[in-house]
Amino acid sequence: MIETVSHSTHYSNATAQGGGASVERDQVQQGAASAAAVKSDLVGGGDTEHFTQSLEAAAVIQQMKQRDQEVRTHEQAHLAAGGSYVQGRASYTYQQGPDGQRYAVGGEVGIDTAAVAGDPQATIQKAETVMRAALAPSEPSAQDMAVASAAGQMITTARIEFSRMQQEEGGEPEGKKVSSQQPIASIHHNRDQEEGVVVLQPEVGAYREFSRPNGDRVSTQEAVSLFT
Repeated sequence: MIETVSHSTHYSNATAQGGGASVERDQVQQGAASAAAVKSDLVGGGDTEHFTQSLEAAAVIQQMKQRDQEVRTHEQAHLAAGGSYVQGRASYTYQQGPDGQRYAVGGEVGIDTAAVAGDPQATIQKAETVMRAALAPSEPSAQDMAVASAAGQMITTARIEFSRMQQEEGGEPEGKKVSSQQPIASIHHNRDQEEGVVVLQPEVGAYREFSRPNGDRVSTQEAVSLFT
């Protein structure tokens, strides 16, 4: 299953919807420099209305350029964090500006969010990566948050499945369970023979010191702590 994390905004010649804000008259001045050439052509003819419209168009172009950069940065953050689970490249939605150029106003990155069949631990690791990818941009979109939430649910489900599998397999392997009700010698008898960690004597309940193979001294109480 493929989910996507996306980012989008649309503009018109009179309005820029980046962050939901409209192009106000006081923002027109931001495009004044870009309209310098237009001004030189129009002022002489006295077409002030046309000149004002040109300034407004220049302001829109400026915002569309800024938005284009924001969208690309946003999607690159997803790509960088998604690793091998990213499906292909980022795709962009474009809108033509008043200058005839195309600017990215939306983007999308495909993320593989399928659980790893039969391997809850791998599923957890994958879901954690998906969550990091979804939340990687500085301002995650609503879709990004939805993907992150789904990844969190997948982690919870995988942890429950992992716990169930452990119970079905009988919990911890034989030899690693330590019960305070058992004699010390019998607790670690097999481990001593197999791993040579501590050499124990058969006396039960005695507080004695014994030697490791390297010559270090260890008490029976210390020996228990080595395996808990």
